[in-house]
Amino acid sequence: MAARQASEQALAALQNSQPVDCVFVTDEKIRRRAPKRRAERERKAIREVLFECLHEFFLDGTQPPENAMTILQEGAYQLALRIKRDDSSDDEAFQFCFNLLGFCLEAVKQELRCPGSGAAQAAYDTVDKGKHPCTFPGCRGKSYTRQADLARHMASHQEGDKSYYCDYRKCARKDSPFSRQDHFRDHIRDQHLEDLPVRGKPSDARWWSERNNKPMIERWWRCNKCLTHRVSIDVDGYVCSKCGNACELERQKFRHKWDVTQGRQ
Repeated sequence: MAARQASEQALAALQNSQPVDCVFVTDEKIRRRAPKRRAERERKAIREVLFECLHEFFLDGTQPPENAMTILQEGAYQLALRIKRDDSSDDEAFQFCFNLLGFCLEAVKQELRCPGSGAAQAAYDTVDKGKHPCTFPGCRGKSYTRQADLARHMASHQEGDKSYYCDYRKCARKDSPFSRQDHFRDHIRDQHLEDLPVRGKPSDARWWSERNNKPMIERWWRCNKCLTHRVSIDVDGYVCSKCGNACELERQKFRHKWDVTQGRQ
C-alpha cells in the first residue's frame, strides 16, 4: 500500500500548499526528459525518472529503507502537481498517481527478476494505451478502459471478498454466488423478474406487467441497495430494516395498484 500512502501524502501537501523538497525525483531530471511542457510528455518523464530511481535503490543494498518511500512520495508529488495544474479533481489526481506508482513498483520488480526481458516495458504499454490497470497486490492482469470500471473494481478490494447468493431455492445460482453486486441485481431483475427499477431509466407499462407477482402475493419487496434482504411490508412497511433504504415510490405505486386489482384494498 506504499503507492496509496505516497499518493495521499502528495495530495495533502498540495492542498496545504506545502512544497516538497525533492532529492531523487527532481524537476531538473524531469525537464531533461521532457524539455517541452506537454502533459503526456511530463507524465512519461516522471514515470521514467521514478523507475530509474527505484531501480537503482533496489539494486543498491546500502541505502536506508526509508529512501524508497521518499522516492515514491516525491514522484507522486511531481505527478500530482502537474495533474492539478490541468484542473483535474482530487479523485482523478489520486487515482492516476496511485496507478502509476503501483505500476512503477511492479515494473521494477519485473526488471529485477528478469533483466532485459521487456516485461517492464510491456507493463508500461498498458498505461500508454490509455488503459487503467489494477495495482492491488496480488491482483494481476486486470486493466480497464474506463476509469469508472477501475474504481468499481478497486472498491471490491476495499470491501473484501463478498459473495451474493440467490435466495430462490430452485435457482442454479443459489450455490454459485455472484462476486459483484450489480451482476446479482441484474440476475434478480432479469432472471426472476422482480420489480427492481433501473436507476435513471423510466420503466414502461409493459415492463411492469412482466414482473413476477410472487413478492406481491407474499407481501415483501427486495431492497435495491443491499439486495440480500426481503423486507416484509406488514412488519417494516417500505423502509429496509437492514440498511434504512426506502422503497422507490414507483414500486410502491405499482404494488398499491396491484393490490387494488386483486381486491386487497
